[in-house]
Amino acid sequence: MTLGTWFRDYLYIPLGGNRVPKWRVVANVMIVFLVSGLWHAGFVGAAGIGWTFLAWGAINGAYQSISLATAPLWKRLGERAPLLRRLAGARGIGILQALGVFHLVGFSWIFFRAHSLADAWTVITRIGVSVLELPALFRYFDGSFDFVVALALIVLLVGVEALHERRSMVERLRAWPTALRWGYYYLLGLALVVFGAWGGGDFIYMQF
Repeated sequence: MTLGTWFRDYLYIPLGGNRVPKWRVVANVMIVFLVSGLWHAGFVGAAGIGWTFLAWGAINGAYQSISLATAPLWKRLGERAPLLRRLAGARGIGILQALGVFHLVGFSWIFFRAHSLADAWTVITRIGVSVLELPALFRYFDGSFDFVVALALIVLLVGVEALHERRSMVERLRAWPTALRWGYYYLLGLALVVFGAWGGGDFIYMQF
């Protein structure tokens, strides 16, 4: 968050932010993401520029730039095709959009994690599985207690996020009776003590 705020205050806004013509806004967003990639590359690529990080920044910048550049087109399309607009606002389409974003971001993280562009390309060329093969892949999942707890917590967080989008969780908690609200706080604290990973490694950004 600190890094993102720095890029916003000292790069995006000085470039004009969103107070400039549309093509400049798109260009500003792309520049910020490219510089973000260069920032990561400069700290990690001791022997030179880490091209994988630059590619990661360029890909995410392209996602945002395409979204901004095509927004007016989608708006006009929705105005001329009310049915399409209603479908876009439907819950099912929202789920598909969320899945699409998840996979696009996951694709960009291939480059963030890879040691070289060649490694990233190897991963990309080996992506792909038949639906019929999916049941056989479950044997690779760890069935340990930690895995089950992690999976349950992910499902819980997705549910909390869905509720938060409809109404702020802060507002929801404020509406609870005091005793129930504080019981919830203590329960969360207890969950952190029981399930917390206190002996974990360094945070990923410690290397930058």
